[in-house]
Amino acid sequence: MVSLIVLVLIAAACVVGAFAFHETQKLQNTDLVTQPPGPGHWFGTDALGRSVFQRVLTGGAISLLVGIVATVVAMVIGTGY
Repeated sequence: MVSLIVLVLIAAACVVGAFAFHETQKLQNTDLVTQPPGPGHWFGTDALGRSVFQRVLTGGAISLLVGIVATVVAMVIGTGY
């Protein structure tokens, strides 16, 4: 039951976080843009100034969408067959 709760929280964070924490790139000075993890950026930033945490949440949301679409397609084909 604890694992189910953790998985639901991770899925909710990916879905909500992918849309709630929209950031733009900061390309003014790429030498000073990379930041270590801290209060402003939980996982730090990459060389282009993008938040790594935001990118992880967006990747998680895309992975969830791919899994849901694959499940629906398999159900439709399996039921039809």
